[in-house]
Amino acid sequence: MKKIDINQLIRSDIAQIAPYVPGTSAQNLAKKYGQNIKQLIKLNANENPYGVSPFVKKALKDLFYNYYPTPDYPILRLALSKYTNTKEENIIVGSGSDELIYLLLRAVLLEKDKVIICPPTFGIYEIATKLSRGIIVNVPTNKNFTINLP
Repeated sequence: MKKIDINQLIRSDIAQIAPYVPGTSAQNLAKKYGQNIKQLIKLNANENPYGVSPFVKKALKDLFYNYYPTPDYPILRLALSKYTNTKEENIIVGSGSDELIYLLLRAVLLEKDKVIICPPTFGIYEIATKLSRGIIVNVPTNKNFTINLP
């Protein structure tokens, strides 16, 4: 049987994209600084330092884990629609911000469209843009994180 180099199957533009490097985990930070993990609050990762609320724990106990979720999340979208006074069809739900960013760019970005990002920023913006064959335009920020507009 002939061996296939999987790297030859990957689009060359994708092979050139630097991999996403997530922030340091709370476990590694605690170890590095000799702290109890419960004393850390990682603001850069949007992690909840307080844990799951009792209300959420109860709601999770009532779920049916043996069924796939409804892919369009109608109950959640209806609740968000009412809460935000927005039409349901204008609300999209996904499995985290990464997925929503990928979906948005897939829907609107054409090949060689330019996308402005202002480093330092979320690394997925650049990766998702390149995967969608867009062009990144880095716009530096001032010390107070504003940008100079013409």
